Amino acid sequence: IRHEKNLYTDSVLPAVSKFIHQNSKEEAKYISLNHVRFDVPAPHLYQLYRNCITLNSWFKVRLGAGSMRDYFMLGYKSGTHDFLNEIQTSKSIITGRYHMLCLCLLTETPFLVFGSNTSKIEGLLTDTGIGKSRIISLSTANSINYPAKPFSSLELEKIRKFIAKSQKAFSEMFDEIFSNDL
Repeated sequence: IRHEKNLYTDSVLPAVSKFIHQNSKEEAKYISLNHVRFDVPAPHLYQLYRNCITLNSWFKVRLGAGSMRDYFMLGYKSGTHDFLNEIQTSKSIITGRYHMLCLCLLTETPFLVFGSNTSKIEGLLTDTGIGKSRIISLSTANSINYPAKPFSSLELEKIRKFIAKSQKAFSEMFDEIFSNDL
């Protein structure tokens, strides 16, 4: 269920973060992802990766009883579930962060994304097949109609195919890595 609220997040680029924060609407929530962190002991990283390859696992991380300390996101007292639920239930997201873009794709949350200091955002959107139409820049940001428009049926189809293909490749890669003695 999508709510009527929009979510605005920051960017690795200070000028973009400042613009997003200054222009976040009253009905929108602004969060800085500079303060988001995972607290996961190193031996459990493989299992974390394995469990995060399905959308369900983004919301129900199962690493085994007592096998990890709580991993949390600052500002979300109930933890990761609340943070991810906020993304999934937002009407749209305006961000300058690659990882927030990944979560938008996984949760099928409409977005507009600012380009960053690398080409990861552009590359990911090209790889999904939806192209660069949802990328904005500081020079075009004032002429954009906010919030982000809903995905078209073609965009959703491309996103779903990309995620399915990526999850399969991701799983196969980790199976191969951890089937060999290191």
